[in-house]
Amino acid sequence: MSVSGRKDVGEGSGTRTVFQGEELRRFGDPTLADSLRRIPGISATVNPDGTLDIRLRGMGSGYTQILLDGLPPPRGFAIESLDLQSIERLEVVRVSSADTSARGVAGTINIVLKKAGAGQSNSAKVSVGTEHDRPQADVSGQWNAGTPDLRYGATYSLGHELHVRDGHVELDRADNTGTASYRGTTRDELRFDAASVNPNVVWHANDRTTLSAAATYRWSDLADRTGQKGAFNSLLPFPNSDFELTGTTTFWQLSSTVVHSLEDFSRVEFRLAASRNVRNRSTMLVGSSDAGEVLLNRQIDSRLTDQVVVHRGSYQPIELLGPGHVVKIGYDAELTTRTEVVENVRYLVGTGPNIGGLFSASIDTLATFAQDEWQPYEALLVNAGIRTETTRMRAADPADVDVGTTKTILAPSIKATWQLGSPDRQLHLSASKTIRQPSPRQIIPRRYFSNNNSPVEPDYVGNPQLRAETAWGVDALLEINDRPVSYSVGAFLQRVNDVIVEETSLVDGLWTQSPRNLGPASVAGLTLGFKSNVRKWAADAPDVDIKANFGRNWSAVDRVERPNNRIATQTPTTATVALDYQRSAAFTAGIAFSLQTGGTTWTTNQTAVYRGVRRSLDVFAVRRLDKESRIRISLTNALAQAELEATAFQSPGFAETRLASTHTNRAVRIALEANWR
Repeated sequence: MSVSGRKDVGEGSGTRTVFQGEELRRFGDPTLADSLRRIPGISATVNPDGTLDIRLRGMGSGYTQILLDGLPPPRGFAIESLDLQSIERLEVVRVSSADTSARGVAGTINIVLKKAGAGQSNSAKVSVGTEHDRPQADVSGQWNAGTPDLRYGATYSLGHELHVRDGHVELDRADNTGTASYRGTTRDELRFDAASVNPNVVWHANDRTTLSAAATYRWSDLADRTGQKGAFNSLLPFPNSDFELTGTTTFWQLSSTVVHSLEDFSRVEFRLAASRNVRNRSTMLVGSSDAGEVLLNRQIDSRLTDQVVVHRGSYQPIELLGPGHVVKIGYDAELTTRTEVVENVRYLVGTGPNIGGLFSASIDTLATFAQDEWQPYEALLVNAGIRTETTRMRAADPADVDVGTTKTILAPSIKATWQLGSPDRQLHLSASKTIRQPSPRQIIPRRYFSNNNSPVEPDYVGNPQLRAETAWGVDALLEINDRPVSYSVGAFLQRVNDVIVEETSLVDGLWTQSPRNLGPASVAGLTLGFKSNVRKWAADAPDVDIKANFGRNWSAVDRVERPNNRIATQTPTTATVALDYQRSAAFTAGIAFSLQTGGTTWTTNQTAVYRGVRRSLDVFAVRRLDKESRIRISLTNALAQAELEATAFQSPGFAETRLASTHTNRAVRIALEANWR
């Protein structure tokens, strides 16, 4: 009897869960963003800059580490925009280990892209759809060729999307002079076009050496126009506004890996990778009065460049500590840079601050690690390691003022898997120390303008003096895989130090939000998982797979004295239920429901955020036309529930709230898919 990690699709395997690409593509989604909300334990919210904040344990904003093929992508890259056809699998790792990084405070999501391999088929997919009478279309596929020793291939995609979302906004202010209000309607119209290609090659040079290389290139172009029209106003300087954002983004990543086995079967591995994300943006804000008089016309052109360079090496000696020990030692070196050039700020009407110039930030990290995995008893597997990580953060503004911080942490970790009588009953226990680095945006002292500057819509300025957060955590997970059901029960507890919060204050007549460290916080949570098939209960029943997952999260920042305060607006509860029905080999259908609760969260002693409950229902059906082709029809966001968000700011003698409701739309897609050798 031996202990092993189970890696079934969509099932927990201790501290790691694997979702294969076919699982992600069931509902015909074109991009990863559409599929994420159905993955158990993952929630997502939209950041102020429009990017998706992907969360484990309800914690995003850098607490969840996102990797692309095991590498950190540039911070500006929208990982959720990846085409699903290019993804081999999604790995969710809940607990850090010494050899993988100490930066997953809430956990790590690793997106593994498809690679050329023996026996892989070629594929193509053509999909069309509609959302709120706006067309959507994409073409994607995979090509493979080569010999058993040299395999090469590529995935590719083209996509076009049009979206429109209507809503309304309410603002209310009360101070010593009286009250003021605003009521208005909003409309957001978005066009998004994208193309990507991911070539790769794997060469087995001999029985001991394997070399692989992969590249990713993605180009996108967007035009986003947001209009706001006031129906009643006694508050805003310009109740009517039109905001236009246009621009292109180019992303590339190159990586190479060498794996070599020595004569004594020891193993060495080296990896070198570089990535770059460039965003060219032009924005225009036109604000007008109730009578239609233009009060402000501000145009800004900017270029934002994010880069990451990674060099890694590891050595796995055989029986260094004796028989049965698997030792691994190595190093990680990483440099992350951001350069933002505000090329042109023009006020065609009105006046305001000029923020032109060059802003930059760099975060470089050097880590060394050592870990050992061994089996002291037949039913017990232990993995223990230590990692040292030194992080140096610097930021500079157009005046060449260069400031920053340096921090070194020692991050031990230990994981144990105890087999309870049989391989189908396992208890996983772990403890680790992790780190959360600030993002480059958080340390760059550049002012990011709000369209309507106020305490609930403030400008944003980074803080170069930020320190990295550290956290101690313990986890426990019990997995039972018995007939007729499989289920899991888990719990976690963390203590986070130097928590970063976003505080709002009035600076030089402008409401400004900036990050700062605010002491310790506590985090805790429970998870439940369930999986079964109706036929396991009754042999003559329909062939229906049932999967369900539930997560409950708690947190509190010690120095935020308000009730219901949470770290990084943590999502309180997540739940998913999915049913897959297979009538025959030629027909499959499914339905999935996901829930993400919200409520009021005090993020500081003056600022609160409210998010409404979000429910989503998706349906799909697949009909196989022949051995190599099939047609897929899907309906996503069938409930079309409005998204409700509010922000409040309170100080002595002053209070302001902003409530926004945005309608969402159903989407229908039909896709033709084919595979061939």
